[in-house]
Amino acid sequence: NGEQIIFDGILSTTDTIIYTDSLLPSTNYSLTAEMDGSNYKTTSTTQFRTMDTTSHDFTWQTWIFGEGSTSDLNDVAIIDENNIWVVGEIHTRDTDRYDSTGVWLSPYNAIHWDGESWEVKRILYEGGFWAIRTIYAFSLTDIWFSAFVRYNSENFNELSIPDILTGWGINKMWGTSSKNLYVVGNNGNVASYDGSSWQKLESGTELNIYDIWGNEFTNTFYCCATSLSSPDKALLKYSNGKIEKVPTPFSGSIYSVWYQSEYRQYIAGSYFHERLNGEWKKNERLSDQITTAVRGNDVNDIMVVGLEGKIEHYNGSTWERYNRIGVLGSVDIKSDVAVAVGYIGNKVVIHLGKR
Repeated sequence: NGEQIIFDGILSTTDTIIYTDSLLPSTNYSLTAEMDGSNYKTTSTTQFRTMDTTSHDFTWQTWIFGEGSTSDLNDVAIIDENNIWVVGEIHTRDTDRYDSTGVWLSPYNAIHWDGESWEVKRILYEGGFWAIRTIYAFSLTDIWFSAFVRYNSENFNELSIPDILTGWGINKMWGTSSKNLYVVGNNGNVASYDGSSWQKLESGTELNIYDIWGNEFTNTFYCCATSLSSPDKALLKYSNGKIEKVPTPFSGSIYSVWYQSEYRQYIAGSYFHERLNGEWKKNERLSDQITTAVRGNDVNDIMVVGLEGKIEHYNGSTWERYNRIGVLGSVDIKSDVAVAVGYIGNKVVIHLGKR
């Protein structure tokens, strides 16, 4: 009748997680637990249905911007299908020169999608150009461009830069609100913002930290640190106000992390790894390219990009590859919209997928 024993043994702790990977998607199951103690015996049964797979049916469009000097896109944030921001440094034939009145035309540092077209933007700080490395959107009216400019859908508001954020580049941000924001960057720097002030967090590493992602319900996050000149790397976990290193028993650099629970995590890097219930497993399907970024809607709807212009989608059961172009360094997915960005030659490239 299809019955299967998942676990048979002695439980020595009050909280035990039992994991199985043999279940089919979109299927009803019944789970029975029988416990036999020295003074009692109890049985409990529950019914549940596993998650369905998601569709691989994305239709992709590609845009290329730039001319002249080398351009690159560093990050992307999808607010909705008609409101998408990508950030970086974009040189065109209209930049890097003086106009007819003697005003210097700096490069662009953002491109915005309004549902119909992309528009290049200059988001200045104290009147000057800066290449934007990262963006994070809490809502339509609360979008952070690095930790220095906050956008409310109408105005770009410049924020003062405290000493704690100077002298190192901010590479990524994550948080649950603008009163609980975390930034990571070069030389092992991690800082948090509570809505009024910044505080430095000791990371225990001097490696450059390239990515951060967390769980909004537990206020726990992981971040990836890597040396570009040595095999050194570090996966860091923040919990209860403290950062500690997590063992990484596999080779290669690590660049990006995404997860929803402690029992299933994804790491992009020299190889793509998945951790299930504490055990790391290399994904051989993605081993032919260096993966640079991973983001997801849920564990059955994940996007991965890499240096070879390939975009990978996991639907909870199978992987699908979309062969695109460019060196892709960042990706975002929200509902049925996905965006991957990077560069090709001295220009920037944007891939927009809709399902």
